[in-house]
Amino acid sequence: MHSSNSPDSSEETSMKYFGCAWYPEAWPRERWAEDIRLMKEAGINAVRMGEFNWGRFEPQEGKFEFSDYRHLLEKLHENGIAVLLCTPTAAPPKWMSSRYPEILKSDKTGQPVYDGNRRHCCPSSLKFREFSRRITEKMAETFRDSPAIFAWQLDNEIAAEAEHGFCFCDGCAKRFRTHLEMKYRTVENLNAAWNGAFWSGDFTSFDEIDPRNFKRVSWKAEYAQFMSSLYTELAYEQRDILRQVNPSWKITTNSWTSFLPDVAPDEIYPGLDFASCDTYLGNDSLEFSHSFWDYYRNIRGKRQAFTVGETGAWNPVTTQKDAYQVLRTWAWDAFAHGAENLFYFRWRQSLMGEESHPSILPWSGNPGEAYGIISRTIREIRAFSGQHPGLPPPESNVAILTDRLTGFITKYRDDYSYFHAVVRMNQALNETGVHADILPLSLITEHTLSAYKLVILPQIEHLPDAVCRFLHEYRRNGGKILAQCRLNRMDEFGKYRMESAPANLQKLFGLHIDESCNICKGVDFREFEYNERTLPENNRSLDVEFMGKQARLLSFMEKPIPDTCRILQEYTAGLYQGAPLFTEHDGAFYLAAPMNREGLALVMRHLLKQCGIPRFHVPPKCQRIQRGTILFYINNTADTAVFEDDGIELPPYECLRKEIRER
Repeated sequence: MHSSNSPDSSEETSMKYFGCAWYPEAWPRERWAEDIRLMKEAGINAVRMGEFNWGRFEPQEGKFEFSDYRHLLEKLHENGIAVLLCTPTAAPPKWMSSRYPEILKSDKTGQPVYDGNRRHCCPSSLKFREFSRRITEKMAETFRDSPAIFAWQLDNEIAAEAEHGFCFCDGCAKRFRTHLEMKYRTVENLNAAWNGAFWSGDFTSFDEIDPRNFKRVSWKAEYAQFMSSLYTELAYEQRDILRQVNPSWKITTNSWTSFLPDVAPDEIYPGLDFASCDTYLGNDSLEFSHSFWDYYRNIRGKRQAFTVGETGAWNPVTTQKDAYQVLRTWAWDAFAHGAENLFYFRWRQSLMGEESHPSILPWSGNPGEAYGIISRTIREIRAFSGQHPGLPPPESNVAILTDRLTGFITKYRDDYSYFHAVVRMNQALNETGVHADILPLSLITEHTLSAYKLVILPQIEHLPDAVCRFLHEYRRNGGKILAQCRLNRMDEFGKYRMESAPANLQKLFGLHIDESCNICKGVDFREFEYNERTLPENNRSLDVEFMGKQARLLSFMEKPIPDTCRILQEYTAGLYQGAPLFTEHDGAFYLAAPMNREGLALVMRHLLKQCGIPRFHVPPKCQRIQRGTILFYINNTADTAVFEDDGIELPPYECLRKEIRER
């Protein structure tokens, strides 16, 4: 599956583009030259443009105006600033919505959705598809030979739900019914897959299916997956037009979703040239961002450098001294994880507050603290990457597997435990100095897992039969496996299996599971209406002794029945006290409940020792990560960080780089 180098590793630097989102159409023309001068002075060598400019590109139906952008691309190129040009289909012009209301999404009541915002168009509207193809064709023809363009971005944060929810128009419903008929062939097959026997849910015809009325989680997930494919199809229409006009253009889009998908990244990115993820950082979300990067580095079915399509030019935490200095270490952090391009959102703060957060420049347009710190960061990373060209993305001997169906199902359960499981597992590894490749199941082949010493399955509720075979073969060849609860208990339709869990893997783990429950301490019904999703966390947790320490179980627990496994730890409290909590069978480990950070740290240290993988102490919010021959120590906090095993004390908001002679 993996290759060490990205397709563009022959470039002279490892970090190619530092850029920003620029909306010149929102500012006076006489300001443009000054903005370009300030960008060049800051070291910015790329801008992302055009994604919301359809109204200026096509001010009247069929009348196109690209002269301003032609001028801008020329001036940017003259100043050494490349352009990531965007198709503008996220925000169609007002005349289109007024004249052709059929392009708009419809809500569940059949009313068109439009609020002057963005992402309000129906993906199955033939008229919208026609306009989308035409503006893409016109832009491609206009800028065919522009030397300023280094890549194209399709649309902007393509999303099926976004601000307005799914489209439920008759066109989308008809296409959905056609999709179901092709997939299931007969209503009898569909009724069996969808458990129609319950609540008198059997359909007698595909024509009876109306996604507006879906209440069952798996039915909603089916519609969500259909919508993901519909938006991917729309994006690929634009991709094909661009490639036909200029086959040398690189093409991507920018995504903000991950393990709880909207438009599934593992569906859309394999057909594009590189992955681009939007990551708005904060010290409360660093663990998620690290997992996000580890996922997008592998999202195209091979290890590849990625782009941070958007990141904030501010720190949400402003109560600490010098809080904006963390912008510098966050950039180093992204680079160390394999980013080769990084774009800040945005160049200048929006005048009407459509995006109210700070930007590189404030409303006044005068450079301030963010501009100064980002300029310094760009100079540092560019100088470093010039000295260390072609650094490959980080390599790993640990893989965390993720599953699109589990993501959709848990999303529509309003259950974020799967999302948290992936992030917590990755965080526990990071705090031992280990960085995983996070891999989508949809792109795994029979050869993928052989590159790893340890494979982790965090609450993956559905595994295809082929992946189960791959896991058995992987274990026979000496690889270690860790699974955390809920493993393969659903079929491909989202129904619970009529057999003990984990289906097809009971012999692998030497156990079977029939019983499970949510963790709940109870509530006072006089004060609180019971809803397990809104219970305080301490009402949904259970404190236990674990491997000689204290740990906390979270949300859910299972009762494994040992067959041939060895019990490493029993439950020491709760309904299942005395039953196995953590087991091992010939290198296959099973954890029967999600755990807090302290508990997972114990699990990971135990497994890494079994795998012969070196472990190091890494302070919270810090990173110890190797990219190529460079070992990065990164302190994203306002306090001195001590890397005890390396004998390093790192000042606040600092990054240390060490060259490793032998990898």
